[in-house]
Amino acid sequence: MKNIKHQKQNNNCRSIKFGFANSYLSKQTPVIPYIQEPPSGLLHFVVVIPAYLEDKTVSTLISLRNTLQPKGNVEVIVLVNYRKNDSPENKNKSIDSHKELEKWCSVNSKEEMKFFTLIAPDLPIKHAGAGMARKTGMDQALHRFNSIGLSQGIILSLDADSIVDLNYFTAIEEKIYGINMFGGCLLYFQHPINGNEFSTEVYNAIIQYELHLRYYKHILKYAGFPYYQYTIGSCFGVIADFYARQGGMNKRKAGEDFYFLHKMFPHKPFAEINDTCVYPSPRPSMRVPFGTGATITQLLQNKKDKYLTYSPEAFFELKQFLSLVPKFNQMSRKQIEKEVASLPFSIKQFLEENDTEN
Repeated sequence: MKNIKHQKQNNNCRSIKFGFANSYLSKQTPVIPYIQEPPSGLLHFVVVIPAYLEDKTVSTLISLRNTLQPKGNVEVIVLVNYRKNDSPENKNKSIDSHKELEKWCSVNSKEEMKFFTLIAPDLPIKHAGAGMARKTGMDQALHRFNSIGLSQGIILSLDADSIVDLNYFTAIEEKIYGINMFGGCLLYFQHPINGNEFSTEVYNAIIQYELHLRYYKHILKYAGFPYYQYTIGSCFGVIADFYARQGGMNKRKAGEDFYFLHKMFPHKPFAEINDTCVYPSPRPSMRVPFGTGATITQLLQNKKDKYLTYSPEAFFELKQFLSLVPKFNQMSRKQIEKEVASLPFSIKQFLEENDTEN
């Protein structure tokens, strides 16, 4: 069993040599090569899948195994994890899941696409959650690319209950691989809206929530907000070198994808790839306080068939303010005050409450 917890080694034991990400990796606590098998020199992609008490992971892996082979090789890392304060039952479930996945990975790996599973047990209560699990896996992916000096390798983030299209890798490779202008990519997604896996109420709820997500993105773009893109943990990829230079993933228990991507967006554009698709699960869940699972749970508990979103009037008013922002540096203080005075009351109130005059 590959056990991350007990691999506490000092700096002299780290296998990090002459790589582009040495500085970042040397500062982690600690980052060592958990996967002993060396990566292929043809490696282009590493897919990272955190898995906490998941029972659909194999379906996700099968969808990856069935994809069209890109020009480069692929590695898939499943990071099974559990928390220090989990019940003995949940810990045993995680350990059993890891063992089963190890067998599946061994049988289904091939030279062009290799599957690995790691287990991170007893994660500290302070940090245990989606962010720490995703960070651990993504740092391991970075280590793989660093060891072969592939700064343009692509680290893909996926969830253990998501399915991907056949052209998942080929569409990404064609769009961003080796193109220095991009820091990463954002992938089109669709939640399943019918089927036998969930109740009609769940499918109705996910329709409402996805409509909200679509509306929110496009009205932010209309308002002129520069970082309007979706920030969904199962639907993005990042270039290895850019990941390291921007300080890597955070350890937030929830919303780690949002904060990570908004840290990245100002520094390099992310390509929006709409000719392939990821299909995240619409399942209810309360493992994190917000996001898809929590929203579906709340809609079901409240027996609501409509999900309320933000008033478009707020964005009409926001657009007036955002259109002025690029001009402020060329204006005198009096000109700025005059322009602000003409803005809607809600914007002026916000600026006053946040003491923007200073």
